[in-house]
Amino acid sequence: MRLSRRLLCLVTSVFLIAPASAAVTFSYENQGSVLSAANCPPPPALPLGCDLTALGTAVSTSDPTLGPWDFTSVFQIGAPLSMTTFETAGTFSFEDSTLANNDFFGIFTGVFDAATFQATNSSTVTGGTGLFSSGHGFGTGFISIFPSQSGPPTYIERGQFRIPEPSSIVLLGLGLLALSCVRLARP
Repeated sequence: MRLSRRLLCLVTSVFLIAPASAAVTFSYENQGSVLSAANCPPPPALPLGCDLTALGTAVSTSDPTLGPWDFTSVFQIGAPLSMTTFETAGTFSFEDSTLANNDFFGIFTGVFDAATFQATNSSTVTGGTGLFSSGHGFGTGFISIFPSQSGPPTYIERGQFRIPEPSSIVLLGLGLLALSCVRLARP
């Protein structure tokens, strides 16, 4: 009897842990404009240390069932890393404009190159709803910025996110519970 309980716990553990690594991975494109706060210097000065707000629309380029999203990011260009590159950091949110309500949000850090008007960032997802209610994940993005003489700069961002599905988190928890069952079944 004790052997069959152990075997059942072991089989349950393997079954529950195996799918726990599933995640939603998708590529996206985001386009919009960057607005500066009143405390920012006017172009062509670099707006160091003041709040910038990016407003745009993002779409999934790899999964047509996701998005579109209304994108918002509040960020700052900070300390210089070299003669032309600067740290960036801020928050972001992707608000799903459909009934699916697959929103997600978080923080990012990156590097802005003032010579090429390009930036890269690494994002950490800290919360979400719908498909992204697990609230954890990560992403990367590459941004091209287009200055304008007649209005705010515009941008195009291309990147990828990987966000675990909520069921994966639950399954992982159940798998760990099943593993403890195996330990408890030991004499």
